[in-house]
Amino acid sequence: MHRRYIEVKEYVEKHDKELIADLGIGKGYYYYNSTVNKANVVGIDIGQNNLNKLATHSPEIKTYLRDVRDTGLPDKTYDLVVISQVLEHFEDYTPIIKEAKRICKDDGYFLIGVPIEIYDRRHFFPVWNFKDVLKLSEQFGEIIELKKLSESWLVYIKNV
Repeated sequence: MHRRYIEVKEYVEKHDKELIADLGIGKGYYYYNSTVNKANVVGIDIGQNNLNKLATHSPEIKTYLRDVRDTGLPDKTYDLVVISQVLEHFEDYTPIIKEAKRICKDDGYFLIGVPIEIYDRRHFFPVWNFKDVLKLSEQFGEIIELKKLSESWLVYIKNV
């Protein structure tokens, strides 16, 4: 398992009894063998195959086949909004930031992950440096913790 999965899982588990929205949940690796109350997690993804795989190991997670820029989720509902390994796939990720801010509670948190190295040709922003990550993170709120892992950045942010 990639180190980033373990790191993200640790932050997600801090919110184990709260409402979590995972935008771009993919196959839900962060929730494998997790202490999180999966009934409190909502996952959004555009890949039906990903959501099918997720359903096999975490059927309690509510999933929606939707675009992360327009989730259809209710305003100011979620204690934690996870956006990990998603933003780099969009030429303009501003709508994702707006959507995440819309669904996050005023006193909620964001967990953002973006890659450090080029590892996929489908990325519009394959390499993020410290300055890029800082500028991105400040759009979400107050940075609580910023970590540089071997293959990605991980930022834990308080909504303000």
